[in-house]
Amino acid sequence: MSEKKCKNIDKIERNETRLNSHSERIKVIERDIVGMKKDTSRLEMILNKLEIAIENLNTSILEMKYKPLDRYEKVVMVVITTIITYIASKILI
Repeated sequence: MSEKKCKNIDKIERNETRLNSHSERIKVIERDIVGMKKDTSRLEMILNKLEIAIENLNTSILEMKYKPLDRYEKVVMVVITTIITYIASKILI
């Protein structure tokens, strides 16, 4: 019986050692997970900033797209005004 007890004690000690080892490994994994969460939150902030920057760029591009149209309209107005003035001056003279 005493030999059986010694084997059981050895088994218990090995299991305790394994459990301690697992505990340490779990702590390492938990630290890594916390680090990943910090990295993920930082990446989310960067992505949000990028999203805002892209929206601003799209707005700027749309504004630039329609600015030439404004100039074109001004040129057309000057031409129409000139033609109307010319016609009005011919009629009145």
